[in-house]
Amino acid sequence: MRLPLKFLPRMSQLIADAVGAAIMLGFGVDFFSDYASPANFARYSGFFAWFRANPLDLPFMLGSIALLLFGLGWLAVAVINLVSNAPFNYLIVDRTGITYRNFWRENRYAWTNLGPIQPLRITAWQGRSSQRRDWIVADAAGAEKIYGAAPFWSNAADTLRIPARVYLGGGVLIGTLELAASDAAGWLEALRQRAREGQLDAADIPPPPAAFRAPIALADTLEAPATPSRAENRGVTNGE
Repeated sequence: MRLPLKFLPRMSQLIADAVGAAIMLGFGVDFFSDYASPANFARYSGFFAWFRANPLDLPFMLGSIALLLFGLGWLAVAVINLVSNAPFNYLIVDRTGITYRNFWRENRYAWTNLGPIQPLRITAWQGRSSQRRDWIVADAAGAEKIYGAAPFWSNAADTLRIPARVYLGGGVLIGTLELAASDAAGWLEALRQRAREGQLDAADIPPPPAAFRAPIALADTLEAPATPSRAENRGVTNGE
């Protein structure tokens, strides 16, 4: 197998995101129709007249609008990811490092700067209910161990944090996702060690674990310039 490789979220994860966004949008539309629908305002001469008659409804109206806009934005991003090869979520592995993108930002991590790449399991006592449990992590400054947790949306520049559930298929059995995260972290760590030793051959790498979705092969934009041939060198020397 040849680098660079682009990994997309699992199709099941993309579908789940779209379904969750549609449910959120449905709640937003329902609340909006109860508290901020045009029919509610049509009975009053203006907003202030409505507000004087319904002062306690203002927080609910603002909340319904926020929920509607959030659901609409989430659904738009989820559908784009689903039908367009996930432009807002991907992982690229090449011979110089790892590029990780989520909705919030894209970060680049060089092999030479990363510390050991390892799986991280967060227990229910360490994280909030919304906290993803399984991660693939590494310190961007070369430290040996990653401490603490981060919000599920986090994409910090000083720490590589790849959510295992998004990119790996672990099945439904307890512990399978943890094993898949360990295999994926081991594969990335093997590439990191080869790169740090100057032995990473982009044209011949071990295949990624099967838990990943089938990767997309990308063109290597970092290829070294071609060495001039002997005839070209003679032409330059003779001024031709």
